[in-house]
Amino acid sequence: MFCAVAYDIKDDKRRQKLFKLLGGFGFNKQYSLFECDLSQDEIDRMVAGIKRTIDQEEDKVTVYILCPSCFNKIKHFGPGEPFSEDDVIII
Repeated sequence: MFCAVAYDIKDDKRRQKLFKLLGGFGFNKQYSLFECDLSQDEIDRMVAGIKRTIDQEEDKVTVYILCPSCFNKIKHFGPGEPFSEDDVIII
């Protein structure tokens, strides 16, 4: 399943820790945005890691899970490579 993770973390240490965590699941596409192609089990592990990392009173994280039909409707503009199912993710 394709998912995008967007975040707004106030504390530098927590933000760096979350960045490292998400880097193990996907690709940093823009500042505070990751794109991932994960199984449901991997999504569950990622969400559990997010909950352990953030301060739920201060930080904001949103995980957008897209169905295959929605994935095909994503539009990319500007420089940079769009996410590809051929991208390799090593966890």
